[in-house]
Amino acid sequence: MSIREEITHHFREGIQTGRYLPGAPLPSSQTIAEQFRTTPPNVQRALTLLVEEGLIVREPRIGTFVREKRRQLTGVAIYLPDFAHGGIFPFRRLYLRMLETELIRRGLHCRIVVDNAGGNGLQELRRLARSGAVQAVAFVDLCKENIAELIKLPIPAVGLSTNPAVPHVEINYGRFLKPLARAFRQAGCRRVAAITSLDPEFIRNQPGNHGLPWIRSMVEPRFAETGISLIHNLTFDHLIDFPPDQYDTLAYREFMEVRALPEQPDGLLIYPDSLLPGVMTAMVKCGVDPVRDYRLVAIHRNREFPRLFPGPCLWLELSVEQMVHETVELIFRRYQGEDIRKTVIEHRLVPSSGA
Repeated sequence: MSIREEITHHFREGIQTGRYLPGAPLPSSQTIAEQFRTTPPNVQRALTLLVEEGLIVREPRIGTFVREKRRQLTGVAIYLPDFAHGGIFPFRRLYLRMLETELIRRGLHCRIVVDNAGGNGLQELRRLARSGAVQAVAFVDLCKENIAELIKLPIPAVGLSTNPAVPHVEINYGRFLKPLARAFRQAGCRRVAAITSLDPEFIRNQPGNHGLPWIRSMVEPRFAETGISLIHNLTFDHLIDFPPDQYDTLAYREFMEVRALPEQPDGLLIYPDSLLPGVMTAMVKCGVDPVRDYRLVAIHRNREFPRLFPGPCLWLELSVEQMVHETVELIFRRYQGEDIRKTVIEHRLVPSSGA
């Protein structure tokens, strides 16, 4: 038996016989190396097999521990990164509130962990995971650096995201574009102005995106296929950098730039719905009649967060309730060990005759 096999056998037997209890720390690699008269790299390679067998877990810069025995899911943490202090989209606030409510309804203890610049939130998550107070963590729209930290936790992390590195619920921003372009074409539109902004980090991993902004990589090609010119040089790419009370001002400014164009569009796309109040204010200012001046207006909305529009329009509808339901289901299924990587949420195109 080689040294590595001897080390693996020693700790496997110790865990199975109860000499090393669930949650107990293993000696450091240096200590084990001295005990078996070998080197720390040999120890690390030997312990890797036990990690793959699910007997131990490694926590970087903290230590190696015997994996806790799986028990009933009783607690879930909702993690909010540092940028959440600056304000988040209304639908994300609604999603988080509904997620907390649904977790509690299912009898789970829910903990909200808000991070700061010092990373104290991640430290608290590690403590909660190690103590067994929570057995899973949920999140919404994290950057890849935050997700990389959550993956290191000894509990499953599930969130509303498009990052393939973590199990997630994903909003598909591409599949509805062909029917949307057809709807504009059927309405007789030739030029459509897009007043829109989506967080590039959130949609970067969408199929066909190739890391480009949503408009250039996904929307423009679909519209071009139907012979529609898309006016999109007016869009801004980082709405998430602005506090929510500035969304109206930004949308107002963008619509005023549309009105200054020498050739006016005959269609309008507004996404997300946070921009609608600013657009409506600008319409009143300019004396725009959406029924008279546009053949079709398409607007994003969340079903649980209704919006009003003074004329016929096409709603690009999402359901926050569905996002929450799928997130909770994914949490339970991942906790039970099912190898499910993502669930996809689709837009519905809902015609409206007006408010």
